[in-house]
Amino acid sequence: IVGAIALVVGLTVYQEQKTERTLDALRDLSSPRALVLRDGVPVRVAGREVVPDDVLVLNEGDRVAADALLVSAVHLNVDESLLTGESVPVLKQPGASSSVFSGTLVVGGHGLAVVAATGARTELGRIGTSVSSLETGRTPLETEVGRMVRALALIGLATCAVVGVLYGVTRHNWLDGALAGLTMAIS
Repeated sequence: IVGAIALVVGLTVYQEQKTERTLDALRDLSSPRALVLRDGVPVRVAGREVVPDDVLVLNEGDRVAADALLVSAVHLNVDESLLTGESVPVLKQPGASSSVFSGTLVVGGHGLAVVAATGARTELGRIGTSVSSLETGRTPLETEVGRMVRALALIGLATCAVVGVLYGVTRHNWLDGALAGLTMAIS
């Protein structure tokens, strides 16, 4: 039993470390790299390092790192399906109300945009905040599995008790009957 416990603990620790490494890699992937103009020089930075008033250089294939106001664009098409569910890319033109949003994908053209919001203040961040505040109940499957586990546990305990009592009654040895019921419960 001690060996089995040590094996389970070892496997659990190994899996936890593996999971942490995977989550770190996913965090790196989920934070897109952004090309920004800083002091007039294009610099590629991690998406989490983008700050308001940075100028994003948007090119085909780029994931937009922050909500930004478009200042110039040439045939800039953006896939906003992540936010809107719309499957057709949107043609973006510079103007007073023309924005690009964090998490969207530039599928054509190029442009420049001034960062207006980052992190939780972006449209995608607001969606994430509202989703995380939702309370999730148990699914029907979880409820049914819980009910089944309780029923099987009660049946198993009842069977062990019956075995112990029958052993004690038939052999007139209540200590061995209790040990038989306990042994069955452990197994």
